Amino acid sequence: MSYAYRTASTDRYGLLKAFARENRQHPTEAESLLWNHLRLNDWGLRFKRQHIIGDYIADFVCLEQSLVIEVDGSYHSEAEQVEHDEMRSIVLQRMGFRVMRFTNKEVFGALDEVLNRIQKELNIKTMTDKQTTPSPQQGLGANSSSPRGGQEGALGLQLPPLGEVRRGLRVGILGAAGYTGGELIRLLLNHPQAEIVFANSGSNAGNRVCDVHSGLTGETELRFTDQMPFDEVDVVFFCFGHGKSEQFLREHSIPERVKVIDLAQDFRVRRPDGSTDEWVYGLPELHREEIRRATRLANPGCFATCIQLALLPALQAGLIGGDIHVNGITGSTGAGQKPTATTHYSWRQDNISVYKAFEHQHLLEINQTVQELSPGYDGRVLFIPQRGCFARGIFVTAYATCSASQQEVQRAYDNFYADAAFTHFVSAAPDMKQVVNTNKALVSAERIGDQLLMTCCIDNLLKGAVGQAVQNMNLMLGLDEREGLRLKASAF
Repeated sequence: MSYAYRTASTDRYGLLKAFARENRQHPTEAESLLWNHLRLNDWGLRFKRQHIIGDYIADFVCLEQSLVIEVDGSYHSEAEQVEHDEMRSIVLQRMGFRVMRFTNKEVFGALDEVLNRIQKELNIKTMTDKQTTPSPQQGLGANSSSPRGGQEGALGLQLPPLGEVRRGLRVGILGAAGYTGGELIRLLLNHPQAEIVFANSGSNAGNRVCDVHSGLTGETELRFTDQMPFDEVDVVFFCFGHGKSEQFLREHSIPERVKVIDLAQDFRVRRPDGSTDEWVYGLPELHREEIRRATRLANPGCFATCIQLALLPALQAGLIGGDIHVNGITGSTGAGQKPTATTHYSWRQDNISVYKAFEHQHLLEINQTVQELSPGYDGRVLFIPQRGCFARGIFVTAYATCSASQQEVQRAYDNFYADAAFTHFVSAAPDMKQVVNTNKALVSAERIGDQLLMTCCIDNLLKGAVGQAVQNMNLMLGLDEREGLRLKASAF
């Protein structure tokens, strides 16, 4: 059995908010709706009252036992209680639930029992009004002699055994065997709210994930699957190669309630025919509020992310003019997992080379953002990408004509990134090692003569791909955007 819980600021105790089965079934649409609401709104958020469907309030919900428990004293007035009782009875009856009523005293007695066991077995301090809910990883419940490993509480409910964790966010991954798939699995295994429901790879179905992504040895026993149970997840990540996402969506149906995050380039650039209108371009530093409302999200490219983060404040403030010259060097993981002549170790090591000069595919999304921030900008973005002799990371330098003072430049960059979770404006020129293995972007801007030199560095697999994708997932689902992404640079 699994559970969710929260703390209400007016309660003396942390309220045990919901029980729900781990491998749940959805016999009715109503139960599915109820489950989705609990799962999406209970974790990571705190409310004084829990609204389950419309204005129907439940203090406890146990889907396993088809039981709704309400507590006397939950209403503002007697009239509200009567009205609520009548509507609740009709709705819950249709859903197949039975209702039990208890007084606050009875419920708090049961909660005392639960919390005493938590305190005893986990050796945590007593919770007070000012404390927040303990981490879901701490668990609720106790060891027991019951067949399910739980213990019956004062209300006659089966309490879950200690350590049986139910995370609140269920995730599916398509194309899970590549570099981005492996990094995404690594992040989600350590995300406190996320649970990987499936990692799809047709060619690896049945194989252990850690046999393909050997860096995950000892971290998970998850196996690849060729199944795609979209009705069991809240969000699905597309880790396909470019061009495959659009084809996949033509051939498969994904429920509207399931959020889709595409790491390919298929939907990043707006089309005149409106076929990409439902897709939000997922650069949080530019589109944070749109991302919060999105159900379909196009994750930016790695070079596009790094270059845009270098340019955004200068473009918005009108600090630069004319052509923008960009040089960017990327690690070999940017070319994907499949070996090629230019990624082979003996060729890549101690080497540097130029590719796709002035015509890299990421220029399309970069130019789209330039026009969004500075409509009518008539300068070109002249980009020369280079292959570096390192595995991961991107280092970009850009320059353009600038007449603003250094103080104006600093003020523009400070203001633009004041609320950014991972992008930091720094006074000294950054080093790429400061960001590798993190979701950070370090940005600097210095006026030299009549030119503004703008520098940015990121990890191409994290801020340039799956780290930013998880950041976007957090925003889309109302979580702290830093959740699961508090990483330290590997540096040495």
